[in-house]
Amino acid sequence: MAEALTSDVLGELLGLLAHDLRNPLSALHSNVGYLGSLSEGYDDDAKEAIADALLSCDGLRIIIDSVEILSHVLTGTTGFERLGFGLAALLQEAATGTRALAKSHEVELETSEACAKPAARVLANRDMAFRALTGLIRNSIQHAPPGSIVRVSLEEDPKTCKVVVSDDGTPLNEQIIETAFTAVGQISSKSLRGGRYSRGLGLYCAKVCSELAGADARFRPDEAGANTFELSLTRDG
Repeated sequence: MAEALTSDVLGELLGLLAHDLRNPLSALHSNVGYLGSLSEGYDDDAKEAIADALLSCDGLRIIIDSVEILSHVLTGTTGFERLGFGLAALLQEAATGTRALAKSHEVELETSEACAKPAARVLANRDMAFRALTGLIRNSIQHAPPGSIVRVSLEEDPKTCKVVVSDDGTPLNEQIIETAFTAVGQISSKSLRGGRYSRGLGLYCAKVCSELAGADARFRPDEAGANTFELSLTRDG
């Protein structure tokens, strides 16, 4: 009979697997990138194959990140350091890191003028905040119809900065609005129209990452009918 595993042990094992998977993925990404650097004599099909391979590597990285997040949940890991940092660079990195995915889905990623040079500093764990935000953006890209726009904007008040992500894809099913960011909700949303399931347990991991960051990710009703999600961060000072 197989050994019974406690949550702590299972979490530790998932953490080890995530660590072990990163090394071969990194080597694969580097080698495909090297082939891409020699692409001057390649035909269009070969160039497209290399671009798809790099995008697939990025998708695998997201799934590995999700395995690591599950390990944190199962082991009850907390204490991620929260420091002040400028929001401008985070927004730029998130947009840059998801544009290739947007292009592959024939979707335009649009950032508002307010995202370009926000002076605000926020207090959070930067890595987890980045994962939460890119998780929301990736979800919108995956569900946005070809030819449409995924919009990223910024709302500020004296205490918080809210990064807002919206798209014109299939509306989030009303039956799972309350559970879309939960583990159970990810299971039920997989085969449900409007379930908004995305690779790597997107919305669930975005929520977990936001909590580990000291922020909050949520769905926000939109009178215009767009699917709107927000990541709320506390201002630093």
